[in-house]
Amino acid sequence: MEDLDGYGYSDLNMVAELRLLRHEHAQAIVDIKRGARFVQGRGREQQWEGGEVEDESDAEYAGNALPIELRVKLGQCRLMLGQQELAQQHIAPLFELDVAAYEDLFMDVAETYADAGWATRARDIYQMLAACAQTNQPPVWERLAKCHRDLGDLPSARRLAEAVVAADPEDADMRLWLGEVYEEMGDTDLAYQMVTAVEDLQAADQGTEAAEQLAQQLGRSGISGEAATDGSLVQLAERKQSEHTRRRRRNAEDERQRCLAAMRAAEVA
Repeated sequence: MEDLDGYGYSDLNMVAELRLLRHEHAQAIVDIKRGARFVQGRGREQQWEGGEVEDESDAEYAGNALPIELRVKLGQCRLMLGQQELAQQHIAPLFELDVAAYEDLFMDVAETYADAGWATRARDIYQMLAACAQTNQPPVWERLAKCHRDLGDLPSARRLAEAVVAADPEDADMRLWLGEVYEEMGDTDLAYQMVTAVEDLQAADQGTEAAEQLAQQLGRSGISGEAATDGSLVQLAERKQSEHTRRRRRNAEDERQRCLAAMRAAEVA
């Protein structure tokens, strides 16, 4: 297999990842197939072009194997397009590999199954991650809890969500989610406690942020605490909001340029 002009499977994997993040599943299939031909030195095999998505057997890979990362992404795309049987053929080899070594790929596949409405299959994969000592972590518990809730198993969802909150008591989103589970189970007292805890966390965060802003403003201007005015605080808030907006725009533009560069690099003549 060739690695032409420095372009290889890792670059193609990045392009496919961007397509998946943007929910462009059909285009991801095209990019994976055309990019793989390029890397494999099959760029002139034009008989495949134009039918990449419609070829639901993905026959060209019978003798041209893809790396597991790309094959699984091909399966994820097929799954989101409703082609479950073909998707499972691509994804199945992953389950023969070490969970810890391919943790991110297992997580991605489980999330795709959940997004596609296959909560039972997603739960099974998250349970594989939870059964592995190296990957048995709060992010897995959180996703597994949500699968259990979708499947109507509220006690299991509650147990796992409580473990997530115990691991990170300041996780306000998970506290609210757990409060919803308590409410569904009829335990309104515990649900109220979760809401109150979240309000306390939010109040503490706002107080800390306001104090930090004031300290920065006073430090720059040399004003004593007693001399700080409402006007100076308003100016500070406006300036911070403006800086935040500009920073978000710069980050968005940088990400857009990186994406476009990756897409152009993946195109095959």
